[in-house]
Amino acid sequence: MQLTKPNSLYALSLIVCLAYFFTGVTALSYEVLWARMLSTIFGVSIFGAVVTISAFMAGLGAGSLLGGRLQSQIRNPLLVFGLIEFSVALFAFNLPGIFSRVDTGIQSMTADSGYSAWVFTQAVVTFFLMFIPAFGLGFGFPLILKSVVHNNISLGFVYSLNTLGGMFGALLPLMLLPVFGWVVSDRLVAVFGFFLAVLIVLLSFFVRPKFSEKTSSKKRSGDMLGWKTLSLYGAIGAAAIMMEIGWTRLYGMIMLRTEYVMAIILATFLLGIGLGSLLAARTSNKRWLLLLPVVITISALSSVYFLPVVSAWAEAVSYNSLLSSMLEQGGVIALFTLPATLAFGAWLPILVSSHKNAAVSGAYLYGANSLGGAAGGLIAGFLLIPYFGTSVVIAVSALIVMLASLYWVKDKWFRVAPILTLVLFIPILSFPAVKDLLPVSQNDSIDLQVYEDALMITHVVEDKSGQRILLADLQRMDASTAPDAITVQKNQTRLPLMLHPDPRSILFLGLGTGISASGSLPYPQIERTAVELSRGAVSAASSWFADSNNGVMNTLSIVKDDARRYLKSTDKQYDVIVGDLFHPDLVGRSNLLSLQQFTRARQRLTADGVFVQWIALNQFDLETLKVVLATFKKGFPASYIFVDGFRLALIGVRGEIGGATALKSSISKLDTRGLKEITGGEGIWTWLGRYWGPLPESDWAIQDEWAPVIEFQLPRAKFNRQLDLEKLLKFMYGLRSNYEVAVDELKISATDKPFFESAYQATNLYYQSWIAYFAGQDLESQKLLLAAYAMNPDDQWIGFGLADAMFASLEQAIGSGISEKNALDKILLIRSDHLGVLKRKLSIAEQEGDAELVEDIKRLISGLSPLDKL
Repeated sequence: MQLTKPNSLYALSLIVCLAYFFTGVTALSYEVLWARMLSTIFGVSIFGAVVTISAFMAGLGAGSLLGGRLQSQIRNPLLVFGLIEFSVALFAFNLPGIFSRVDTGIQSMTADSGYSAWVFTQAVVTFFLMFIPAFGLGFGFPLILKSVVHNNISLGFVYSLNTLGGMFGALLPLMLLPVFGWVVSDRLVAVFGFFLAVLIVLLSFFVRPKFSEKTSSKKRSGDMLGWKTLSLYGAIGAAAIMMEIGWTRLYGMIMLRTEYVMAIILATFLLGIGLGSLLAARTSNKRWLLLLPVVITISALSSVYFLPVVSAWAEAVSYNSLLSSMLEQGGVIALFTLPATLAFGAWLPILVSSHKNAAVSGAYLYGANSLGGAAGGLIAGFLLIPYFGTSVVIAVSALIVMLASLYWVKDKWFRVAPILTLVLFIPILSFPAVKDLLPVSQNDSIDLQVYEDALMITHVVEDKSGQRILLADLQRMDASTAPDAITVQKNQTRLPLMLHPDPRSILFLGLGTGISASGSLPYPQIERTAVELSRGAVSAASSWFADSNNGVMNTLSIVKDDARRYLKSTDKQYDVIVGDLFHPDLVGRSNLLSLQQFTRARQRLTADGVFVQWIALNQFDLETLKVVLATFKKGFPASYIFVDGFRLALIGVRGEIGGATALKSSISKLDTRGLKEITGGEGIWTWLGRYWGPLPESDWAIQDEWAPVIEFQLPRAKFNRQLDLEKLLKFMYGLRSNYEVAVDELKISATDKPFFESAYQATNLYYQSWIAYFAGQDLESQKLLLAAYAMNPDDQWIGFGLADAMFASLEQAIGSGISEKNALDKILLIRSDHLGVLKRKLSIAEQEGDAELVEDIKRLISGLSPLDKL
């Protein structure tokens, strides 16, 4: 049956276009979901995204070229397209099982290989795996064109609808993944794909193009475009994808790379492509090809020149909700990227407008552009970013556009455009200074090191006080050399080492500054290994942080690998494994808090091994914290909590915790100096007093690599202002074991009970003081701090908390008649190493001209903080 009435055929063709819009939704949902899957495998580097994008573009291009060549021989293109959509949906539905088997095979193949060999093998295999469905989708593009473009529907309209559908498809996983997880989300989209396929098959019986048996090969070849046009439009595609990857890197960095920001960037890019194609759908004036490269280049230049301005805005702005943050951030990103993406989108319909057979020419141009995009993605991800940096990627992409445009733009003056583009990019090829990007938090800093690779952009900066800070992707501060920060980092290693009866080997899942690893130096014979992917971090730890980490790099074996991949591939076991994590809401990082990761860590422990996962309480809301606790409990049935200031130590063991017996055994091999260093001068009872209790049994949600929760829940909580420390501390306080139970759990002897009780109750009072503080009860908070200090003056966090409170009320003390000197001396009786107080005393001594006291205080400060500028 075939309808011949023009109005009916036009209406049905519009329905076909609408169906094609929704196939754009499913196609981009597949791409985003599969990129998410590959990121789970590849880790936090850009490789997963690059492989997915490149495989999709290569498949789309190859499929479109073949489809363009064969479309004239296909009697019912809609029927074939519907069957292709059905096949792709079937592939997607079964992909979780397929990939699970492929991943197992790759792990087996590369078990004895290094990280680079594993990445290469994984990239090649997954590239071809992703290529298969993308090829089908690309083959369908010319079939759709053949079905509808002769019915008064332009190629630009068809292309724009599919691309705008892709924009919604890029956002759809944000709603599906937090609720259903990766596997179910993938299959839900596949089910929708099945529905679309059936609809398209039904439409195929009503919408058919005219078919001629006598289409000559000469005519078909005449429909083809010249190789120069195809090659140069392929170069435009390469430039577009390179620019997309560059912008994703830059804007994802300054706005924090959460799943939401990544989706905004992709959706904005697709929005521009779709609108540009729609606006140019009826345009045949090739003079527009003069304007398009100029617009793209200006947009590219602006995005880099104004990067400090956008970064400063992102640092200062605050949001009332996740939705408002997405809209505002999306608006700013669109301001700089939309002009270029509109131009990229307009290019195809303008080129097609000069060819009689839009279906054939559109298929070939689309195919060439997509293949170029695949090449551009691989070049940007595996060559330009790791070796030259993101600014160079954007500069090269703009230069490619200008050079390719010389073929279409014949104006003589335009010949200088590529040279001018290169000249304009030269000043911004170097990465901007951190103080320009973060004018509030780093306004007086000095850049010491900038290192960019496929993993991240690593900065080492020196602040105005002289302390050095390690920044990963600009806004994520990994560590610093401030004395309290050094203590926190060393404590990460001190606690698990003391809980092991005889530590002989230790594994660090991440290196950072190396200061954490230096906490193991009191055990001189211990074998130290650190798994680290970032060469920037390794370089910084070996140079700029060498003094602060006491040269620990000379005793460390560095394994260049992803922490999750290493735990999966190695068969080595360790006595102690240390995991640390800041900013768990960033893309890919919450995988380090997954059930799979904790299970791997447990398998890599020796029989009496100890694993510790550190988390910062102030970076969680209550619901997300419950997810972490429940996940850790499932991965480590024998699991316990210790606290260190505002940080939780989740302790997992294969058997049961050794308690006081294990701790005494561990430190018995140390000399006096080593004992003081391993306890941080606080004594063993202070550390045992920080014991909180076993993790509770619960029915809370679990963080699974294939069903993620944290990276979606936590950004919502942050932007919706749901990070409530008072609520969090009250919840944690309710989990603590009472004293008598703790005595049994830690196997405290009757002789040691008085020492343990003082430390244990002091920690109770310390946390009660914080709860009172966040409830606005300042006086009650200080009373509790005083009581905690009286019970255990060795606890540095209690001492510093009290000293800080007294220092903050210094003006009140002076107003009540106490001299400033006496008030400062009282604080120093509590913490003689309080730098703020010492610097205040130094200022008074300088004003009074007491040269001897000035030198004494300077020596004291230099001993506590060698990098401090005095």
